[in-house]
Amino acid sequence: GIDSGSGSRLLRAALLAGMVATTMLAYFSLRASAFSPALAEARLQALTARIRPHFLFNSLNAVLSLMRAEPR
Repeated sequence: GIDSGSGSRLLRAALLAGMVATTMLAYFSLRASAFSPALAEARLQALTARIRPHFLFNSLNAVLSLMRAEPR
């Protein structure tokens, strides 16, 4: 069986592992929340960069259709 010495060591190792795991989870959670606004801003800038050429293309097509409708 397990004597009290090895049981005590096993309990201490399990508690230490639990404390380390909890600390790591807290660290990564805080890190993710700190980078979240930066990530959201980067995604917004990427989306804006994708929308601008589309808007320009549509605007030029509208102007071109007006020029064809009323040539001078």
